[in-house]
Amino acid sequence: MGLIIGLVGSARPWGNSEVLVREALASAQEAGASVAALRISDLHVEPCTGCMRCAFRSEECPIKDDMRFFLDTVSQADGLILAAPTYFLNVPGPLKSVFDRVLMLSPKWDVRKDEDLKPGGVIAVAGLPPWRGVSRPFFNAFLYALGFMPVGSVAVFSPGPGESLLDDEIVGKVRELGRRVALGEKRSFMPEGNTCPVCDSDFFRLEGLEAECPICGTKARIVMEEGRARLDFSGGISDRWTSEGLRKHLNEWIRETGVRFMAIRQQVKERRRALEGREINWIKPPERERGYGGSEEGSGKGA
Repeated sequence: MGLIIGLVGSARPWGNSEVLVREALASAQEAGASVAALRISDLHVEPCTGCMRCAFRSEECPIKDDMRFFLDTVSQADGLILAAPTYFLNVPGPLKSVFDRVLMLSPKWDVRKDEDLKPGGVIAVAGLPPWRGVSRPFFNAFLYALGFMPVGSVAVFSPGPGESLLDDEIVGKVRELGRRVALGEKRSFMPEGNTCPVCDSDFFRLEGLEAECPICGTKARIVMEEGRARLDFSGGISDRWTSEGLRKHLNEWIRETGVRFMAIRQQVKERRRALEGREINWIKPPERERGYGGSEEGSGKGA
């Protein structure tokens, strides 16, 4: 069964993200797996500069931070479980910074195979269902990009730190998710209601009688039944997060943008000269010590 790593996407110790990762890992351990955990906020990850050396030249990222350590650590896992909060309807900042740098894996997309994808699980925490935002499908996409196929995801609505432990149904779902990841189960790609079968997204772009998931590109027909709209995914799922889909995107789009830009680079430089001659007063934040204290109470997010 190997090693299952739990990723905690919250900086709050003993918040909902951490306690639920602990529950999932405990279940995985009971199923025979070895377990370990990593807190995303412990990583020092710099913003991506968009140099594209990884994608265009298959070179190592020139930024010296913890990103390589993170990718090497995750690559050793036989399964991955991510729990993270929803902050202002979206992915928390530290996790988004890591997600922005996953393009470092693009050289491996040329040789990646779907049969090599490992199992993963997602636990998406929010305070209220109407404020669940868009984090859950992004968490699933993060696992796909890392080379893990989510066997499922659990939505948790719990505002108080660690409060989710009092909900036996949620704890049961999280422990079942941990067991399934440990056993190496596969995703069924069967939709539940109007939910994307690939990334569990419940928000879509609409065009005519067709809906498209903006996270994975899966499309569905909009069918009216007894006065209600239903999404019909029988046309199949998108290949965006498959090995072939990533390889196609890398070679037919990302790398081609480099070739295209080289042909127009001089024109861009000429247009830029007018801007270079204009002085701009750049506003800088004040110098101060890093590190701010936080309290157990008062955020209302539950982390």
